[in-house]
Formats: sequence, structure tokens, C-alpha cells
Amino acid sequence: MSDLDKRAYPRVHLTRPMVLEDGHGTRVKATLRDTTPRGLKAVCDRKSAQALIPREKRGQDRQTLRLTARFKLPNGADLARIEVECRVAHLSIIPDEGLVAIGLSFLSFKGESGKALRRFLVESLEPA
Repeated sequence: MSDLDKRAYPRVHLTRPMVLEDGHGTRVKATLRDTTPRGLKAVCDRKSAQALIPREKRGQDRQTLRLTARFKLPNGADLARIEVECRVAHLSIIPDEGLVAIGLSFLSFKGESGKALRRFLVESLEPA
């Protein structure tokens, strides 16, 4: 069974700037590559990934590794601000790009962020 067959929801692929922040206030710039109702994939350089998730923490139970993700998504003619607390689900190297992919699972949205994300996903998946 392929990864696509296991997914509960389709991914919406996009390229948007974002900021990831750990619980100690360390912030790094990253790129949002895709999102679903349950999580997202962020991509950043290795130095940024190391700042957020030090090597010694990578073997720990990932339930304890949490980051806040902040980004904007199209919302009609405007941009909706999204802020969501996430847990780190996985890390992987993108060999041909030399970047790190960070899979994040959503835990809790700030304000209307969850509603704005759902609206973006519905609009993105509707047939043209």
C-alpha cells in the first residue's frame, strides 16, 4: 500500500513562507510545502532544523517535541494568518535540495486559525 493510499485526507501543495518557534523562543524561517486538515510539511535548512530540534532530542518521544507554526494562507482577496501549536511527527532530509522536511501534526489553533485553514483547504480541493 502506498503512502497516498494510507492518507485520510489529500495534501494541498503550496509554497508559502512561514516561521517555526520552539518553546524556548527560538524562531526560524521555513517554507510551508503542503498541508492537510491534520498537519503540514515545513522545509528549512539544516542549521535551522538543528536550532529547533537539537540532535540529542531527535531520539526522544516525539510527543514531547512541540513547535508553533505561523504562516498566511490565501483567503479570498486577503491573507488569513494561521497560528497553530504542533507536535513533530517526523524529520527527513531532502537529498537533492539539502534541506530538512519537518512533518508537523496539529494540536491546537489560535483564534480563528483552524476555521481559516479549513476554508483554504475546501477552496483548494474544489473542482474549478
